[in-house]
Amino acid sequence: MADRGISTSFEGKHGSVRYWLKAEIDKPWSFNLKTKKAFTVISPIDINKAEYQVICVADTFTDVSF
Repeated sequence: MADRGISTSFEGKHGSVRYWLKAEIDKPWSFNLKTKKAFTVISPIDINKAEYQVICVADTFTDVSF
């Protein structure tokens, strides 16, 4: 992986970013062991950045009493 990390996994209408790990163990005296696994990458984001901050337009409250 690069020093700055990798992109978050994504699946959308026009494309996707998916990650797979493929491994094979070579055993000369027997059958090779092979596996392939998918995994999801979730990159952390700084929610304190201005582009992620939005003013709340409406609040909804529900009062529940027993």
